[in-house]
Amino acid sequence: MIGLLDNRTPHSYQFLHLLGERLVQEYGIAGFMEATKWKANVPFDQEVYDSFANKCDAIVEGIYG
Repeated sequence: MIGLLDNRTPHSYQFLHLLGERLVQEYGIAGFMEATKWKANVPFDQEVYDSFANKCDAIVEGIYG
């Protein structure tokens, strides 16, 4: 399971969702779970990180720069 964290930067959700689909289709990843922040300049709640850390083998957080 891969965790995908959308940080609300431009095109982050689209990129991460396509990445998740590609990982499942081409590399046989069991699945992916997603979360989206409510605002770009505010961190995720610790509960989100804890939940993903307990369920996922790897986590990708969208960045912009």
